[in-house]
Amino acid sequence: MVSLPKAQADDYTGYYKVAIVITGEETYEGEFYTYQDGETGRFRVYLNANNKLRLRGYIDTAFDSRLLVRGRVKKSTGEIILTSVGGEPVETAFTVFKILKRNGTVVGLKGFGETSGEDEFGTYNDVSEIVGYKTRDISAP
Repeated sequence: MVSLPKAQADDYTGYYKVAIVITGEETYEGEFYTYQDGETGRFRVYLNANNKLRLRGYIDTAFDSRLLVRGRVKKSTGEIILTSVGGEPVETAFTVFKILKRNGTVVGLKGFGETSGEDEFGTYNDVSEIVGYKTRDISAP
């Protein structure tokens, strides 16, 4: 007997393994520093009860341990809009962040973003790049 693959809920649904590289510069108590940091994580893209694509997952960091990540995915373009990271609302973490398709097949995701700001110790400017690949599909219910 031949086993047929299960129907997938949507091309974008599935599990993704991601890696993030953060390159930054900061002024801390009057001194200038540059740094680079790497983080990994896992995302799941799924259809919610209203048939909308949502993203849920986490990023493991050296400083904050595990940060929970939530977001929305546009069905028409695969663009990902992050709504919260570590339980905090996100305004614009990534300016370009989307799931990539090649020849109609989802191959992974890629993103780019910048954040900058000031705190009681000084200023910072971070450039983040995220890449990932799809590890498996989510089958339709």
